Amino acid sequence: KDQYPADFISEGVDQSRGWFYSLLVIGAFLTKESPYRRVLPHGMVLDSEGQKMSKSKGNTVFASDILKSDGADALRWYLITSGSPWLQKRFDTAALKDVANKFLGTVRNLYSFFALYADIDGFVPTGKVDNRNLIDRWVLSKYNSTVRETTKAMERYEPTRAARAVQSFVIDELSNWYLRRCRRRFWKNEMSDDKLAAYETFYRVLKGVSMLAAPFVPFLGEAVYQRLHVGADGGGEKGSVHLERYPKVDEGLIDADLERDMKGVLQAVTLARSVRNRAGIKVRTPLAQMLVHNPYSDETGWLGNEELTSLVADEINVKKITLLESTDKFISYSVKPDYSALGGRLGKRMKSAARVLENLKADRLNRFLAAAEITIEVEGKKELIKLEEVQILQQTAEGFAAEAEGRLTVILDVRLSPELIREGMARDLVNRIQNFRKESGLEVSDRIELLFRAPAELAGVFKEFGDHICSETLAERLEEGGKDWQFKTAFRLNEYDVELCMRRT
Repeated sequence: KDQYPADFISEGVDQSRGWFYSLLVIGAFLTKESPYRRVLPHGMVLDSEGQKMSKSKGNTVFASDILKSDGADALRWYLITSGSPWLQKRFDTAALKDVANKFLGTVRNLYSFFALYADIDGFVPTGKVDNRNLIDRWVLSKYNSTVRETTKAMERYEPTRAARAVQSFVIDELSNWYLRRCRRRFWKNEMSDDKLAAYETFYRVLKGVSMLAAPFVPFLGEAVYQRLHVGADGGGEKGSVHLERYPKVDEGLIDADLERDMKGVLQAVTLARSVRNRAGIKVRTPLAQMLVHNPYSDETGWLGNEELTSLVADEINVKKITLLESTDKFISYSVKPDYSALGGRLGKRMKSAARVLENLKADRLNRFLAAAEITIEVEGKKELIKLEEVQILQQTAEGFAAEAEGRLTVILDVRLSPELIREGMARDLVNRIQNFRKESGLEVSDRIELLFRAPAELAGVFKEFGDHICSETLAERLEEGGKDWQFKTAFRLNEYDVELCMRRT
């Protein structure tokens, strides 16, 4: 009786009459109550064209083939995240590989990065996290918010919503932002308090991810859990992720204000990257200034936080970030009527309406953009013009480029001085040397010596930014010249030819 009725039962939706109904009738007849509290049916799996799989049609996909080629975790993740279980699913092998590898591959890469540097530094987790670093506090807050979201979804029998929340956190926040912004903390030579805090935070979150994902991808969840040496902090004595309790949210670590501000940071970063791409300027080339405008100050509150502002400045590689009260000095707008949309309604008055719209003053135009409609007077008659009935043309001041999303506008000063160009070349050299190290099979901790040959203009960059290049590439010596060392490479940077010689120290 302690196992009756069941919390839920699950089968294909085609069992609604054959099993769900029959079980209900028999259970009610024998016990006067339903034998289950909930039914969680799953829809039929169709082929990629939406047709029912059939041997006679030749469109059957055998599970054994997918398990052999992609694995059970990939199949599970694809099916659970592609739509609610009770919906029909179009099965596409290419989509399975893309969806599953994006998540599973990211988890593997996160673990590999952690393991590589933890082994080098001999890191042993203690379970004590120093929350002085803002980005550590943020990722712990986001992790616990994700635990809260997935728990609620699972309690409502919505596994797709839960899995997607885990996926969003792992890919967008943990990998693409937290680890991206914290790599330098792990690269430091000494085990400082800040580096230790990064290890403890990353370890705690990665272990939590293995437990959050385990119900969906049991093999990967177990592999990450086991390889993290979970017994080290006294929290892994169960021996298996599947014997652990599901993670519980720590409300004390959730900082809603910080999460809101970081969301604004990420939006600004995304827009600024888009501006750089359109302007054709690589991120490694520094820019003098980034200007931000948003009439709602709560959405740009991150500008009042020095740590958050420096995150944006470093990620976008700008020297200064300034909050604008108005974009009028940098962006001008004009209106061009859509004759196909307005012509039928206005008829002969169309030309008059066009003149009124094209000559709107800046203040009225701004109100038009904000309200998405405007009332104008055309030959003595008032007409309501919708935003979708016109084209808004944007003109940015010379030397600047802009991008807007919602109420946020980001403007970059894209004028490049000789100093900025040289600094960008130095960053390019660092990137080339790092790739040279990797291609030569060096360990991430190996110290090196470097010799270079380059035209005078580029040789000047090597000398001006020598300390920076050495610091970033673990080079103990950087000099002009050439020798018969083991590792050699040549490449072209901008219009200059470069030769490098390298050896371990």
